[in-house]
Amino acid sequence: MMQQNQQMMQQQIQQNAQSQQQWVAAMQQGQGAHQQHPPPPIIGNPAFREYNRNHPPEFNGEGEPQEAKRWVKHMEKIFRMANCTEEEKVIFATNQFRGAAEDWWETAQRRMVTDGIEVNWENFKKVMLEKYLSLSYKVRKEQEFLQLKQDNVSVTEFTKKFEELSHYSTHNEYAGNEMWKVN
Repeated sequence: MMQQNQQMMQQQIQQNAQSQQQWVAAMQQGQGAHQQHPPPPIIGNPAFREYNRNHPPEFNGEGEPQEAKRWVKHMEKIFRMANCTEEEKVIFATNQFRGAAEDWWETAQRRMVTDGIEVNWENFKKVMLEKYLSLSYKVRKEQEFLQLKQDNVSVTEFTKKFEELSHYSTHNEYAGNEMWKVN
């Protein structure tokens, strides 16, 4: 993790140096005579600054399994606003891990690299949700979804529960197309 951050900083320093070298070359060739100062160096990572402005939540791997899914969803909202690369998403997100989650990630990351799995956001989410949303939990939630009845609750409450549980349905993968009609 630390090594990745150092590499990002080195890349930014190189980009700043290249930008200033280009300015100097333009000035020596008489181009840009209207410019009086070199462009300001980029200090820090703009995506990281925007990411931090949104106060990303920490994740410790404790609590209800559904918390992992909520955490990922929250992080994705922040990433959309911060305009992060796929690699930055993993670096920034795992920086929010604490305790057991941090320990788990060190092992999971080594395993991904050893297995030749690219460490990007989609692969990270898959590995993380496999860890924190067990198959038995998903099956239990799907059964709850299949047995869901409105009974004496309001339409609003029923709809809320329906939408929450529908994510665990194996039929949900067909949403948006007509593949569900095949089953």
